[in-house]
Amino acid sequence: MSNLVIKQCNNIFAESNGIKNSENKFGGDFILKLSNIKIKSKLHLLSSILLIFTVFIGIFGYIQLKISNDNMESMYNNKLNAINWLNDNRNQARAIEADMYYIILYPDDKDKQNEKMKDIEKRRKMFDDNFQKL
Repeated sequence: MSNLVIKQCNNIFAESNGIKNSENKFGGDFILKLSNIKIKSKLHLLSSILLIFTVFIGIFGYIQLKISNDNMESMYNNKLNAINWLNDNRNQARAIEADMYYIILYPDDKDKQNEKMKDIEKRRKMFDDNFQKL
């Protein structure tokens, strides 16, 4: 009885939309086939379809997260090095300044002044190396 009602509803829908009976085979036959399947089988079919979609979405999300992670690693490794070099240069400049103040404040201690001059030269080279990397 229910198959007959479904078939009649499909025919009425097809006629109202200008579709011939021969063109309406997929929709009508598909619905009739679904109505003949047991509820257990319908639930299995629906669960399988949802599982496939869930797996597809999970795989897509994993791929997108991997791409984002690669981009962030590239940004961190390549683009943030300049900031680290600039920070290091600032520290080197401050240490050079401190060494110069020491040399000015303690003119009698020649050994310490020579040590500070060597430290200034070493820090100047580090400063220049960092600046060349930029």
